[in-house]
Parts: sequence; structure tokens; C-alpha cells
Amino acid sequence: MTAKNTLRGVILTADDALQTQLESALSQVKAFELVRYNGPVYPDQADLETLLEVHSPSIILLDVSDVSRAVAVVQRLHRLKAAAQVVVISRRYDAEVMLTAMRAGIREYLTPPFPLEEVREALSRLNRLVSGMPERENASQHVFSFLPAKPGVGASTICLNTARSMASRPGTRTALLDFDFYCGSLDFALQLPAGHSVSDAMDYAESMNDVLWKRLVTEAGNLHVLRSGRPAHDRLLPVAKVMPLLRYARRHYDAVFVDLAGGLDPCSFEVLEQSNRIFLVGTPEVASLHMVRRMLGMLEEMGLGGRVSVLINRMEERTSMGQSQIEELLDHDVLYSIPNDYAAVQRSVTEADKAPVGGALGKRYEELARLLLPDAELPPQPKKQSLWGSLNLFASRAAAGG
Repeated sequence: MTAKNTLRGVILTADDALQTQLESALSQVKAFELVRYNGPVYPDQADLETLLEVHSPSIILLDVSDVSRAVAVVQRLHRLKAAAQVVVISRRYDAEVMLTAMRAGIREYLTPPFPLEEVREALSRLNRLVSGMPERENASQHVFSFLPAKPGVGASTICLNTARSMASRPGTRTALLDFDFYCGSLDFALQLPAGHSVSDAMDYAESMNDVLWKRLVTEAGNLHVLRSGRPAHDRLLPVAKVMPLLRYARRHYDAVFVDLAGGLDPCSFEVLEQSNRIFLVGTPEVASLHMVRRMLGMLEEMGLGGRVSVLINRMEERTSMGQSQIEELLDHDVLYSIPNDYAAVQRSVTEADKAPVGGALGKRYEELARLLLPDAELPPQPKKQSLWGSLNLFASRAAAGG
């Protein structure tokens, strides 16, 4: 998690050399976190909203190679009433460009070689401005999407059980949104009664409030579930409603899990755009790994490569292909692997347990949840009774029983 007093910044430039120099200087500034951003240098209104919503930068370091487009970005920020402050960056100082920037309301201008003291002073001045503004409504930076490389690899199971492990932590508000409209397996896995769905929530996305939300979600233990509803292959949901729906969830939960279908539709693409992290799920079979590699390439082309982590499900202890071999085949790291324990998953479903899967598999889901949100409070562990304590308890119960 980002510390409360840490400035979060993003660099908007297509100049790789300029970016490298600036990153080097910023890496030496304490309490500053640089966000990795792969979107357009001069984002339009929709892209800018996504940038602000997903990354919540307090500082935007904006290249003014194209002055008119840079000023247009600043004007969009004003229209959105964003608290983010802008720093102009350029290869060389240009008095005319600086004057244009000042007219747009920008007061900070940095050029190479980006002397450390100048960078620190500029950020210090902007930090005072940011600190003096009304505090932005808290928004979670933990929207996690789970995407199967192909149907049947168990992405929904991983998403569900990791979400339930997260929800079991004291004070960790957790939501699970089921965007798999073609299957809706989470309803069955949790054995939920009939209720409202994502489709219903879309109708109220732009006017959502606490009363409506409480009616729409279904509680499964500590986990709040927004269901996919009955499977429908022809259901077309309004893509424009995805952002306001996720925005509401961000404001009200510490972690938001989204289960996606394997066949990407426009809504799924928008969810991926709005996600802080994307977990691409596959299994050790060659056909599945081929699809993982293919999906990695597609997500890279979409500019989302930096947010993608690979999860391998159903890993056997004795397998012809280990994790290092899988990584070599994918040309990509594997964040985590989940062991194959079919019996444990089936018990969880058939017993309609609202708690995470138990045993060794359950511990793996707990570990994965801890990887995703390391600072969340862990659930209290039962104290082990000593031998003497057990004997004393036995004796006291025997005495009470006569």
C-alpha cells in the first residue's frame, strides 16, 4: 500500500530518453511513488478519467513537445475538477512555452538533467498545494480482475477463494463482482438465493447510493457479491456504465475482485482498463499455456502488459513441466501457482461453506491474498492449548459434570 504522505506521480511522454532521466531523478526522492502508465501521452477525456480513477496520481509530469495538446489535457483536468497538479517537462527551457503553461495555471517547469534539488523543491511546493486541498474521497487502488486464458482453467475458483480469504481478514471490506455473464458459476459455488445482478446495478451505476447497493449485493459471510445473473450469451451491457459502477465499488471497499469470462466482450475490455492488477489464469497443459502466451501478447498490445500477472492453477507435485520451464515457455514470470486439490474444492461447494477452502489449498489462497494486499490485518489465529492447559480444562469440565 502507498503511505498516506507519499506523493503518487505519473510521467506522460513519448520521449524514452527524457523519461529515463526523469525517472532516475525521481527515484532519489523519498515519499514519492512513480506509477507505470502505458496509455496515450495526451489522453482524451475518457482516457484521463481512467488514469485518474485507476492510478489516482497527485502529480502529472506532462511533456510539452506538443504545447496545444498538453494545454488541452490541463483543461480536461480542470473540467474534471481533479486535484492532480501538473509539472511541465521539456528537453529545453522555452520562455514562450513557459508563458503558455503559466496561462493554463501551471507553475512548475523541469528540464534535463533534472537536478535533484530542483526536482525536490518543485515536488515540495506541489505537496503543500495538494495537502491544502480538500481530501479526495478514499478510493481503493485494489481492483483485481481474474481472466481465464481459456474456459475451464479455474479462474472463477481462484477469484472466489482469494476474495473469501481477503474478506476473512478483520476490517478488510471485500467485494466480488461477477462479470462472467456466460456461465455465472459463482452463484452455484456459493449456493446463493435468487437476487439482483450486475445487469441491475448497471441501471443505477451513475446514481448509486448505499441503500441501493445494499439491496443489490448478496452477502456470503463477510464477502459482498454482485452476481452475474442467469447465463445469457446475447446480453449486451452498456460499456459506459462500467466505470461509474467500479468507481462506486472503489470508494466503498478495500479490495474489489472481478471475475471475467474467457471470451472478451466490450464490458470485459473496459473492466480490464479500470483494473489495477490483472491475473491471467492458466493450467500446466500445453494447450492452456499456448493460450496464456497468446493472451499476454494481446494484453501487451492493449497497453495493459504492466498490470498483468500469471497464475498457474492445478499444479501437480509430480509434473513433466515445472514453474521455471513454464516461465521459459511463456517468456513471462509466473506470480503464483495453485496446487491441484479437486476434493477440497468440491467439499467447499457441496457444503455451501461461506468460509475459504480449508487445509493446504486454503493456505495457498491465504498466501495469495496476502501477496495482493500485504498490509491488511490477518485474522486472529486460534491459540494452541498446552498439555497442562488441556488437562486442566478436562479436569474442570469433569468437575462441573459431577
